[in-house]
Amino acid sequence: MLQKLFFIVQKRAKSLTFLWTLLVFYLCLMPQRKIAHIPIFGIDKLVHVLFFGIFMFLLLFIMKLKKWMVSFLIATLFGCLIEGLQYYFTSLGRSGDWKDIIADALGAIIFGYLHYILSNKYKN
Repeated sequence: MLQKLFFIVQKRAKSLTFLWTLLVFYLCLMPQRKIAHIPIFGIDKLVHVLFFGIFMFLLLFIMKLKKWMVSFLIATLFGCLIEGLQYYFTSLGRSGDWKDIIADALGAIIFGYLHYILSNKYKN
């Protein structure tokens, strides 16, 4: 089942990456007052790891494994852009945080490695 899902994602990687980018952009820039507060320690960082990890995972289908570093830089710079927008557009009630950028990069590394493992396991 995991193999089938992997190939479905691979086949639709461009459209999924585009849609995921829009979703992350929207969720990260929506006003703070519209976001439910979940009183779990570190949940914000976990969300960043997941958002940008999945972004990296999808990018690697488009960029191919040989472009791992380029995909990592794109994912991390996208996180920097989001944090910069949060920092400068304070009317959103959000604030930019360098720790979020670290979580974004960590998510990209973790999911990049997961992609590497799965792509080697399910080689055509």
